[in-house]
Amino acid sequence: MPDCSVGTCSGTPHSPGIALSAWAFGSLVSGAVVVESVFALPGIGRALVTAVTQRDMPLVAGIALVSAAAYVVVLAVADLVERAVDPRGGEAEAR
Repeated sequence: MPDCSVGTCSGTPHSPGIALSAWAFGSLVSGAVVVESVFALPGIGRALVTAVTQRDMPLVAGIALVSAAAYVVVLAVADLVERAVDPRGGEAEAR
């Protein structure tokens, strides 16, 4: 049996939290639209609502592209962090 401290041999206690925090980023971005619209705050969410109501399709596409790219980057970073926390990777799944 290897000599392990908590979380060094098996990253399972940490991995769900990492994945959920990446998922929460998507909720944060989508919630920005609602919060900025309700409280009349300037930001990307309000710009998106204004662009949709004025039918400014290049701005809508740009905001969607930037938001999707940011979400993909956050998910990729979360996957890399999970791999660093749990270096077993695919070994546990292959068994």
